[in-house]
Amino acid sequence: MKKKLNLQFITVGVLTLILTFCLMLHIFSSSIINGAVDGLKRETDISVTLLENRGDVGVLDMFKNTEVRATLLSGEGIVLYESDELLQHELGCDFSEYPEIQSAQTEQLSMAERISDITGLQTYYCAKKLDDGRILRLATDINPAAMMLKKSIVPVLIVIAIILAMAVTASVLMSRHIIKWLTAKLETLENDPYANVPNELESVANAAREQYIKRRENERTRREFTANISHELKTPLTSISGYAEMIENGMARDEDIKQFAKNIHDESGRMITLIGDIIKLTEIDEIAETVSEEQFELLDLCEIAQEAVSSLEINAKRMDITVRFVGEHCTMRGDKSQLYEIVYNLCDNAIRYNKKGGFVTVSVRRDLDKAVLRVVDTGIGIPEEHRERIFERFFRVDKSHSRKTGGTGLGLAIVKHAALCHDAVITIKDGIECGTEIRVEFPVKTSAYNES
Repeated sequence: MKKKLNLQFITVGVLTLILTFCLMLHIFSSSIINGAVDGLKRETDISVTLLENRGDVGVLDMFKNTEVRATLLSGEGIVLYESDELLQHELGCDFSEYPEIQSAQTEQLSMAERISDITGLQTYYCAKKLDDGRILRLATDINPAAMMLKKSIVPVLIVIAIILAMAVTASVLMSRHIIKWLTAKLETLENDPYANVPNELESVANAAREQYIKRRENERTRREFTANISHELKTPLTSISGYAEMIENGMARDEDIKQFAKNIHDESGRMITLIGDIIKLTEIDEIAETVSEEQFELLDLCEIAQEAVSSLEINAKRMDITVRFVGEHCTMRGDKSQLYEIVYNLCDNAIRYNKKGGFVTVSVRRDLDKAVLRVVDTGIGIPEEHRERIFERFFRVDKSHSRKTGGTGLGLAIVKHAALCHDAVITIKDGIECGTEIRVEFPVKTSAYNES
């Protein structure tokens, strides 16, 4: 049975390799042919321009001893010039019956493909009519190897289709045989000590199902994150591009240029802040995947919080907000940069969304086996219906206010991920009089393992 399963996997693997090989053949041959055709079109346009500007048929001598043949014809299709020295006997011949010559009379640029009577190779022709009625035709032979690759794809795919049909048939028959074998085995296990095999299989299936759901959720989150980043970056870039274009084209008045420059500077700063938050979020995700709790260091949450609050004092004064810090030493194990980001972003949000003349209180204290961080503000508050979503990436309760204050919509997402890395619990409630209180409870771990 094991050999049959291995054979089935090998068959699928071989078929996959063959299909991949055929796809690469198709891509490779198409790229060669398309490159040659595009080059032929460009050379035709350039040559027609040179002929019309200089009026000298001698400009076509540049095609002598090259892979491209140049032929100049009269409006009636009579050969007037041929760059290939071996084809000089065609001078004066009538080429008016060739499809690319006929099409050039009405089309801006005509193309044709056929086996050349001279070389016997697949040849592409490109013709264009000049202003004086003459017609210029360029021709090039396609690499025989590329044509061979292109022609071999269909037969190979037919063979693969036959093999695939045989493999599917064999797989169906094999699956039926395996199911029949498993059913028979399970019927004989009623009084066997290994009768719990079906339950074990069910647990494996459940684990696989959970893993699949988690992977799908991660993929969805990644797609949403990418779409949101594109949107968030597009908005400031559009503004910067618009202001810069007005200045460049002289549409901006002298008295407006200074304001436009300020707007460009503000939007650039917003982009830099956004990119910085994205980098922080990515770093936290990487730490969560690579760093275990045993690698956390012994830290004082009070010192980290005080450092984060001090770094925001200038911003608070500029917005007329008073920040107060109250704390007691609280030793725990954790990652310093992540703990700093938690305090910094919660405090920064409390300042940004506060009222003029408002207060922000940050406190750290020990509560039995927990280290508790509280950030209380007198700001605009968070409506009950939005509290479940504020930790989503790029979610904003008030988008217009967020843009005015320079928020990126990633601050609380950073808080959430950093808190998860420390098994912390976040709760949100209304402030005593107004505003919001956010509480983060960290389980205190003073050794490499959780204290009991």
